[in-house]
Amino acid sequence: MARIDRSEINVAVVAPSTCPVNETGGAEVFTGTLANALAEQGFSVRVYGQEGPSFGFVDGVTYVPTSPTANKIMDTDGIGLRKAVNDTGMAAPLKLAMDIAQVPDNTRWVVIDNDTASLPLAPFLKGVAEHIFVQHSPMTPHRYGMYQQVKQSGGRIVAIADHQREHVAANFGDLHDITIKNGINTRDFDKFTPKFHNRGEPVRVGTLSRIASLDIKGVQFAARAVEKLLKEHDASLTIAGPVADQAAFESVVVPLLGDHARYMGAKNGEEKAAYLADMHVGAALSNPGGWDERTQRFMSCFKEGSSLVLLEMIYSGTIPVSSDSGGAEAMMDAGLGDFIVPLDILQKEGMDAFTDCAARKMLEAARFSAELSDLRKRVRTIDDLGYDYAGYIMDILNVECVVT
Repeated sequence: MARIDRSEINVAVVAPSTCPVNETGGAEVFTGTLANALAEQGFSVRVYGQEGPSFGFVDGVTYVPTSPTANKIMDTDGIGLRKAVNDTGMAAPLKLAMDIAQVPDNTRWVVIDNDTASLPLAPFLKGVAEHIFVQHSPMTPHRYGMYQQVKQSGGRIVAIADHQREHVAANFGDLHDITIKNGINTRDFDKFTPKFHNRGEPVRVGTLSRIASLDIKGVQFAARAVEKLLKEHDASLTIAGPVADQAAFESVVVPLLGDHARYMGAKNGEEKAAYLADMHVGAALSNPGGWDERTQRFMSCFKEGSSLVLLEMIYSGTIPVSSDSGGAEAMMDAGLGDFIVPLDILQKEGMDAFTDCAARKMLEAARFSAELSDLRKRVRTIDDLGYDYAGYIMDILNVECVVT
């Protein structure tokens, strides 16, 4: 096994092509978090993504802007959305390929793609760079076939949760090489002391999620549960998170606003940490999307891959109440499975039974007693993420780190 300084390894992190790296969203946040974690582990890291990132990168991370956003391309070039999105998707792998071609042949490269933008490069990188894909998007037959071709080219596939890996294996076939679960940056959360619930005071319930038209994050589920909770205990609901578009806000949030529910806007950084520390209970009732009470069916099949918000809530001392739509694996890992509401209740017994269960668990969560230090020990952090990815990179390169 060769011995090498990690700073001699170029790690290229390819961001999702849909928007710049920022502090909201799943894969977008993960891109910045992973880049920072690997830089902290001593690697030379380059992030390839759209112009205008809004993320706090640490020293050791170089951001390589590959193209304007799709919206800017549409404005300047006068083209449609599909063409603009395709153009942004092509930009990152093109820039990455040019950079790899311009360095000495003995330079070690590892490419980590947080989407599928660099899939066409896989056959050409064989023997030149190790190529790793992190699955964030739901698996489809077409995507599975593409990933299989990647593996034939020597690429590797990482699952972000055990349930994701098991679901793909059961429905498509074995695919993933390893599972590495997400972790959170705790810097901002360490600055605030949680306000635990005192028996008799109103229960402050809060959501923190992207507001989308099909309400796949279950904001309306949370509101219905708080309405049920109000029949037994004084409570309020705060709704926070970025809004996909005005139509989503009008259809999902506006009908809920009133004496017991307020919209608090998007929350990032210290503002987000303060918001979570002020809550007694986190509502994270993710759902497959678009529950239709007339047909008693969901209109889509969304399944949470891994929920960073759940980790952030737990680390903040706020016990979440979550549905079992994928991302609840973080709840099980933290020993908080009693606060998971099965979606089967909704499908088998109806909305009243589901929201009754959620309301009951909200009150139990508010009264749950645990030391903050104990809760924080149960949460995966950016340090855990960086350590696991660093070890995986060194293993596949078959090198040993030189201690300096």
